Amino acid sequence: MRYLTCRSCGHKVKTEERLAVPWSEGDLIAQVKALLPEGNPVYLRECGITEIPLEALNTRLAGQGYRIHASQSGNVQRGVACIDRDGRVTRYALFELRPVLPKPSRSTKNER
Repeated sequence: MRYLTCRSCGHKVKTEERLAVPWSEGDLIAQVKALLPEGNPVYLRECGITEIPLEALNTRLAGQGYRIHASQSGNVQRGVACIDRDGRVTRYALFELRPVLPKPSRSTKNER
């Protein structure tokens, strides 16, 4: 959000700016991998993150074969508010990027 002032009349206007080119799924994966190296647990609170829409993010990452695993810690100060689809908040502290293993397909006797 930006607040602009008209040069001729002095009225203030609040504007919302959007990216000219939206991020692709590959860009999202690159950003998440930079923050959460695959297989290395990270305290996101130490990176300055206090809130994350974890379920929505995992839904987007699933299409690329990844998910963020979150676990709770006894240290409340390291907790990050994770918002689920219904808006409920759960605090998790430790986050790890993991690949999603494809589900094994069931084969019938006729398939070999």
